Amino acid sequence: MAQEFTSFSENNLRVIQNFLLYIQKEAEFGQSAIEYISEDHVDGENSQEALLERAEASELIREDVYLNDNLFSRDVVDEENPHNIYVSKNQIIYCVNKETKHVTLYGLVANQDEIATEHRDEILSYCLGSYTKEDVVSLGDIFVHGKYVAKLTD
Repeated sequence: MAQEFTSFSENNLRVIQNFLLYIQKEAEFGQSAIEYISEDHVDGENSQEALLERAEASELIREDVYLNDNLFSRDVVDEENPHNIYVSKNQIIYCVNKETKHVTLYGLVANQDEIATEHRDEILSYCLGSYTKEDVVSLGDIFVHGKYVAKLTD
């Protein structure tokens, strides 16, 4: 019986798959596959390049979110600094600066359903102003609200 992949082995599998796909394009790109792989993964799976790759392969939940230095305060928002917000299957939230491509990781401080249920009015009021009983709290709403999100990296 086959064992489940660890995150490390899944990452290695993606590297091998990328390599196999790339070798068919070496002549077109003028670069060997091994050069491509070493460039792409030279800093390891926690490098900004690898984080950006994982972010952009995840689900986009918000576009053009403008943050300030305190990230979740509406005071003095930096309108020159938009971010796209992605979420992975394991609920890691990737905040990608659209200009610099810098990725910052966030996580929820509690279960998403609990936050959405227990703090619905607070979150929807913050995000929408006025809302109806049919409006639901999304993960994007929780992120924009900010109170129930913790920064995992710089």
